[in-house]
Amino acid sequence: MPVTTVELTGTYARGVGMGPAGAPTPDQTLLVAVLETPRGNLTLQLHGPHATVAANREALWILVQGIK
Repeated sequence: MPVTTVELTGTYARGVGMGPAGAPTPDQTLLVAVLETPRGNLTLQLHGPHATVAANREALWILVQGIK
């Protein structure tokens, strides 16, 4: 399946749904993988402090590669 990946780093204010965004937090990373499946797109996200995301980056890619 085709996969599109995005990585964003910086200061991030994240809200839930249409609710208000939280306070801006520096040193954040957002990794996104969008898989184009036969039934539609599947979006996986990993978001948090840069060090936490870096420590879990490999696990996200293993998950993406394991989806069939």
